[in-house]
Amino acid sequence: MPDLVESRFGVKVECSHNRFKEPGWTFQGGCDVSCGDCDSEAPLVVYRKPYTTSQGTYRYWAIVCMSCKVVSALGDFESADQKSFRAWDIDMAIEEVDPAAPEEPPIEAGADLILVESATVRLEESLSPPLTDPSGADQEAASTLADVSPPASDPALAAVDHVVVAAAQAELSACSGQARQVDVGRAERDDSGPLPVFRVAAPSVDLSEQPPGEVFLAAPPGDGQRFKVEVRYASPTETVVALTADVSVGHGLRLYLQIDPGVVAKAFADYLEACKSPRLASVLAGRGSLSAGAPEEVLAGLNAEQQLAAGAITSSGVSVVWGPPGTGKTRVIGAAVAELLRRGRSVALVSNTNVAVDQALLHVCRAAEPFEPGQILRVGHPSIPQVSEHPMLLVSKAIQIKFQDLIQELDRLQIDLDTARSEAAVAGAERLDEFLKGYTTSKLEDLVKHRDDLRERASIEGQIGTWESQLGEYQVALSAAGKRYDDAREQCARWANSLTLLEDEREVASLAGTVAACDRQLTEIARQMDDAANVGRLKRRRVLRELAVQRSTVEKSRTSAADLRDAHVRQLEAGNERGVTPTVIRSAQNEERAAESGWREAKERVNSAESTLLGLSTEAKRLATVADLTDREVEILRLTDHWGTARQLVDEARRGQKVAAKFADQIRDLSSKIDSIQRRLQDQETTVVAEAKVVGTTLAQLVLHRGLLSRTFDHVLIDEASAALPPYVYAAMTKADVGCTLVGDFEQNWPITRTDIRKLPRDISPWLTSNPFALLGIISASDASSSAGCVVLRDQYRFGDRTMHLANAIAYGGLLRHGRTIEAANSDGPEIVIIDTSTLGAGASAEKGPSGSGRWWAAGAALSYELAQKHGFEGVGVVAPYRHQVQLTRAQLNDRGGTAVQVGTAHAFQGREFPVVIADLVEDGTGTSWVARANRRGTNWARDGVRLFNVAITRNAGRLYVISNVGSIQAATSGPLRDLGMLLRSGGAEVWDARSILGRPLAEAATEAPHEIAQQTAPQILDDTAFYESLWRDFGVARQRVVIFSPFVAARRLEEVLPILRELVDRGVKVTVFTKAAHELRDPNLLSVIRDGNVVVHERPGMHEKVVIVDDQVTYVGSLNTLSNTGRTDEIMLRLDGQGTNGRVAQWMRSAARRRS
Repeated sequence: MPDLVESRFGVKVECSHNRFKEPGWTFQGGCDVSCGDCDSEAPLVVYRKPYTTSQGTYRYWAIVCMSCKVVSALGDFESADQKSFRAWDIDMAIEEVDPAAPEEPPIEAGADLILVESATVRLEESLSPPLTDPSGADQEAASTLADVSPPASDPALAAVDHVVVAAAQAELSACSGQARQVDVGRAERDDSGPLPVFRVAAPSVDLSEQPPGEVFLAAPPGDGQRFKVEVRYASPTETVVALTADVSVGHGLRLYLQIDPGVVAKAFADYLEACKSPRLASVLAGRGSLSAGAPEEVLAGLNAEQQLAAGAITSSGVSVVWGPPGTGKTRVIGAAVAELLRRGRSVALVSNTNVAVDQALLHVCRAAEPFEPGQILRVGHPSIPQVSEHPMLLVSKAIQIKFQDLIQELDRLQIDLDTARSEAAVAGAERLDEFLKGYTTSKLEDLVKHRDDLRERASIEGQIGTWESQLGEYQVALSAAGKRYDDAREQCARWANSLTLLEDEREVASLAGTVAACDRQLTEIARQMDDAANVGRLKRRRVLRELAVQRSTVEKSRTSAADLRDAHVRQLEAGNERGVTPTVIRSAQNEERAAESGWREAKERVNSAESTLLGLSTEAKRLATVADLTDREVEILRLTDHWGTARQLVDEARRGQKVAAKFADQIRDLSSKIDSIQRRLQDQETTVVAEAKVVGTTLAQLVLHRGLLSRTFDHVLIDEASAALPPYVYAAMTKADVGCTLVGDFEQNWPITRTDIRKLPRDISPWLTSNPFALLGIISASDASSSAGCVVLRDQYRFGDRTMHLANAIAYGGLLRHGRTIEAANSDGPEIVIIDTSTLGAGASAEKGPSGSGRWWAAGAALSYELAQKHGFEGVGVVAPYRHQVQLTRAQLNDRGGTAVQVGTAHAFQGREFPVVIADLVEDGTGTSWVARANRRGTNWARDGVRLFNVAITRNAGRLYVISNVGSIQAATSGPLRDLGMLLRSGGAEVWDARSILGRPLAEAATEAPHEIAQQTAPQILDDTAFYESLWRDFGVARQRVVIFSPFVAARRLEEVLPILRELVDRGVKVTVFTKAAHELRDPNLLSVIRDGNVVVHERPGMHEKVVIVDDQVTYVGSLNTLSNTGRTDEIMLRLDGQGTNGRVAQWMRSAARRRS
């Protein structure tokens, strides 16, 4: 290495370690990282030397300062500089290679000066074996691969990289124990087609984006009999399934999904562990380089960059296509795959999501038409109707076409079998004659009764055992309930002499109200006396006399009321000194009532169980003498069950024909033929998939489907590769014989791992915390542009100039440009509109999710509904960063007829586009949302926030709405909100007031006629006056429950609210109040006043939610404390209508309450 430096630069360098003096070093280039010894600005030059061990191939680094002439190891530098070296190293090409063979590094003193870097970082050596086209159709491709392959004797060729296997196993460990059952929704039977199917409108989850799992129909809650189904079509708005067997099912069924992410993780881990050779996947592990595809004309209409991308896809080796949103990636994929099909090549078109597979496969079909059945197949669950309804794409439909004769033969044999069975109905007569000798009809009927008695005896014996066990439990419970009742009565007896304190408390509250009313009257009299100064003298004297009399009367009343109040207060204070208060007395009385009720219920259960046991024992004694059946009697009864009544049995025996053997042989023969054909058809699925030229499927199906598990393809194309876990992409790449292309956008969503990344070993971490593009050295636009094996698509055809400007500012640095003139879908309006929620004040505050993580706000759901309705629901997509917000918005849309609207997180929407996009940021002005804290230079979480915002805005093919507090946008100094703010200040976006979007003006909401709760109404924004008027109307028609979440309670508001709550209780409505703990309230005694009206009160320390739930239909959410608001604030409440919305909020409130209890 010193000689290489001197020959290249004419400089002698100092080598303090003998390792630097050995042969095998290769010059890598110059780097601008500062030297740690001299702080010179002179460039550092880097040399590397490879070596091989039993664990894999590694490198030494030698870094030379051209100023101080010192040679250092990578480990001599600070951690930040080491990262800079690695980032620089990914872009560098080899300028010269020393032919010296790699050697095993000796273990010697001072060896810690050399930092060994694992093979997980990209190496210059390719360790892929030379591969050839098995068909011999492409000798040029085979020779190209051989040119970049190392000698086949390299030991690392024998197996998959150990770090990839370890990463897959780590993901499997993280997935274990995460199985769960999901209620997808109510299934409605549809008999309009040739075969019956079941449809689920607005499913709770999109089955096309869930891990593979068992899908079945069952009666709620899903733990009874299951009816297995196969998914015909799945999307965010509808799921269609069909039964896998001809069985009769009842009504009222729901669709369930048993999700186990461990199934997919285990399939990948097992596949990688068993994989014999990495093949082209070795490039992803850093052992090999990307290949530059030859440009060629593939399909007219592609632009120059798209032609290059299509050429890369159709060429040999490993290539990458970086396609930002709207640049035509899917169109390129369709053209390139169709071209490969014309050349007779096999292609696996895979992605991490079903929707990406479907969209790409449809483009392939359009470009390749016409094609033969079975040439292009979709394996898995389609998510687009055009795919599920296509006459040839699904495997089942291809089998029906290719094996039509076999299926017709199966149908004919089934008809023959049914005929034989019906004709053989008399074939049992011979056996009946044999068994029925000596039996008359009456004897048979006695035998049936004998059997029924035996069954009843067995059932009774089982019931007796169950009830004896249950009685023992009831008796223990009764003893405990009796003790509790005795203790409660003793406690009440202790306070029997102090019961007058309850009346004292009520009188204090009543008299306090009287004193307050007198004070208001005196204030009014004083004001009138002041006003009398402006009238004539005679009239003034008369008015003053009258007012004086009134004042005297009121003062006397006030004094009397105050004296009485003070007397009662003294009684209360005296009781308090004795340790007894109304709260203590009420608590004891409530406990006595509850204990008595519990004791009576326990006693009733014991009495009922004893009575039941007595009846069962009596019946058991009666049946104890019944004898057991003989074997012959058992057989006769079996035949009786088959033929029906005993009389029918005897009649059939007398009409019997001796043809049983003949029909039995015929039935056996037909059944055998049918079974044989059915097995052949099942086997044909594997054959059809194995013979297909183009297979579209997900990454998971590559290792789950038996027809794909062992199959390889000439070309593998991985769409949305940047969003897939690298070990899974690696597994897919091992299936490529000639070429593999990764298509995606690393500026959009990255993969999601369930692994705790903090515990990952250093060599495994990149495989679960990074994305495939980064492992190939492509982490920026400059990396992509400078890589010979990466094609960059720049011309976008989806969104308008404002959205493109914003996307360039956030993620692409000016890379994107218009491919053609783009007109917004809503040409009569702005392209980008910010819906400002700041005008809603605290009524648009975000709440934490039920588990304490995530966020949701009712304002976003209400606004999304109104905006979607404005555009007729069709073609609208709502994107939110949080799962809970997606659920609430989905519920509100479903409640109000907006099932056609697509709602999802950014991960669910990647690769899709909509004429109208609503991006709900759940940003309430606090600057604490994910997007508000997003930053390209921050943590992984912060960088993910940038990517999800980029995905959200670039789904827009016409109009983009952004729901957020505009103050957060204007105040942002970094991240995507800063870029949005700059666009806003330059006039590139409009701001609409959220108040103007949400329903009718406040005055209209306050004056509407009384309504039934069942009547759907649009979301309403209500101030304090309109809120209470609306609430009283909803209370007036409430039938089941009212739940109030009010952190604070005030006497003045209770004067109005309590009578209404008591009226609800009197009508049989259950009323529940959640509020802060008593010690957090200004007047804790008010809780006792509420409880006196038979209202259930739950104290929850630190609660802050302001919510009212009426029955299962109406939900109020906002910033107003229902039990304390005085009308002197600007608080508001949102009224949301619908059972789905009500159920979601109620569920979250219960979870939050339990978390604080």
